[in-house]
Amino acid sequence: MKYSKTCRLKQKSHFSSFGENSKNAKILEQKKSYTIKTIDNLGYDENLNKCSDFLNPLSGPFSLKGAKFGETIALNIEGIIHTRDIGLSSCGLLPTHLDETLKKDVLGEPVIFWKIEDEFCYPIKGRQIDRSIALRKSLMIGCLRSAENLGEASLSSLDVDQYGGNFDCKLFKQDALIFLPIRNDNAEFYIGDVHYCQSDGEVGGTGIEVTAEITFSAEVCSAPIHKGLHVTVDNLVYFMGVGSTINDGIAKAFSQGYEALTHKGINDNLTRLLLAHGSTLQLIKIGYPNIVAIGIELKYFS
Repeated sequence: MKYSKTCRLKQKSHFSSFGENSKNAKILEQKKSYTIKTIDNLGYDENLNKCSDFLNPLSGPFSLKGAKFGETIALNIEGIIHTRDIGLSSCGLLPTHLDETLKKDVLGEPVIFWKIEDEFCYPIKGRQIDRSIALRKSLMIGCLRSAENLGEASLSSLDVDQYGGNFDCKLFKQDALIFLPIRNDNAEFYIGDVHYCQSDGEVGGTGIEVTAEITFSAEVCSAPIHKGLHVTVDNLVYFMGVGSTINDGIAKAFSQGYEALTHKGINDNLTRLLLAHGSTLQLIKIGYPNIVAIGIELKYFS
């Protein structure tokens, strides 16, 4: 649902971890829309001015009125708009994804610039736009997580766990409804690191990194489909498995789907059949950890 009035929030500083920070928290009302700006993963703003030395600088924190530790926030992504016509990326596949004879360093090598147009982006080579490669716009949120309680170790904006973080999930896009577990007493959370587009698994180590405006609303969800991080988009419910191996991630994602379906009253045998023959599987992130999402049609949870 989109609400008619939108409040624009200003971000004076950015953050490098998902820690509780009530002094800087922006208090949100439930069922009200807000628009925020994000800067890119290297700390550059929409004018390519350097405004943060952090990697994956985070906007926020945002604190939702009426929410508390242990509950779930339903975060409705109403819109994502890129605010710069230049994107940044790594220069190719990470070496681990190629045969030994083809390996080449990527991270730390010169940044590749991309010309951003409305629906496509193109690499820039020697000050010229190379239109032999055209990547379609598919804006997504790379970083999203609730803060940890004050005094507890907070997750870096470069890291990820089962509650979120640097997920780089292509499903965190416009019209997605993200169910975010609350990890602190003030229901604070952060958003950042928008990509114009990205390959499955983030196999290049980055997406096409841009600045953006994100419009969203949030409310407490009293009866989430599952207690873990999950998202509904494109008439599917996606459950996230975070593991040390891809197989571990798959097992955790399918286990969450099993728990959610049986909780809805679908018996054991039918649940196993549906997961085996009626689910989709996406590689969200390859590396350490690995993130896998399995999707099940939303109709089974209504």
